Amino acid sequence: MLDNKDMRAESEEWEIIKKNTRKHAGYFAWTSDRHRHIEEVSVVQILHESLEKCGMVFFHSHKSRGDSNYPPDCEALSPNGERIGIEVRELVDSDSIKASKCQRHTQREPWSKSYLLKELHTIINRKDNPPQVKGGPYSQYLLIIYCDEPRVLHYDLIEYIRRVKFGPTKLLSRVFFLMSYSPWEKCCPFIELELKPYCSGDTT
Repeated sequence: MLDNKDMRAESEEWEIIKKNTRKHAGYFAWTSDRHRHIEEVSVVQILHESLEKCGMVFFHSHKSRGDSNYPPDCEALSPNGERIGIEVRELVDSDSIKASKCQRHTQREPWSKSYLLKELHTIINRKDNPPQVKGGPYSQYLLIIYCDEPRVLHYDLIEYIRRVKFGPTKLLSRVFFLMSYSPWEKCCPFIELELKPYCSGDTT
């Protein structure tokens, strides 16, 4: 049973969460940059739990690298103790966020396939070409693209990106598209996006 001190601490924690949770597409998101590392580690933890549910876990001991030590945002260990770099990036409609903050109507129609593809390619290309990678060496370098955007989480769009090949990538070894919680699957579903193999003559 919680005593008064524990109840106050729990109440304060929920107040922080409520103040920093975004109204639009806010399943994963915190509004404050001061809590960015909390959001990033939470996303990695959620993917870990979803992988575990599918019997596909390949990392453990994940943690944030801190505000001045990225990229990568987080790192983890493989089963044999090798370090894994993990980048985390949200996919969301910025116009809908602005409209929600101003209490205006937000668009609901799904993105076009071409627009979604452009956004994903942009994120992957940027994360595959950072100015500098800190820490390491990393045996694998992951990217988690997480999304609670209603305009993206549409059946036809999700099925479409399952069939697309991205890249080629030089740094990124695996890219996961993580979706917000599904009551039917009782977890946050994910897709591992297919990457083209990189050859020395390729340009991105």
